[in-house]
Amino acid sequence: MCHGHGTRHSGPLGFQAALPSGVKFEDVSAALADGMLTISAPWAQATTERVGERPP
Repeated sequence: MCHGHGTRHSGPLGFQAALPSGVKFEDVSAALADGMLTISAPWAQATTERVGERPP
């Protein structure tokens, strides 16, 4: 059992999160720096193209 602050753990860590369908899954990235995990999940660009419409 761990007590107090400043205790460090080592070993594998697992985390799962559900992302909305508007996220560009191929561009999701993560970085670990100074003990802070940062996850970037950019949104896909909204399209004005209509179904069945041909691009110019």
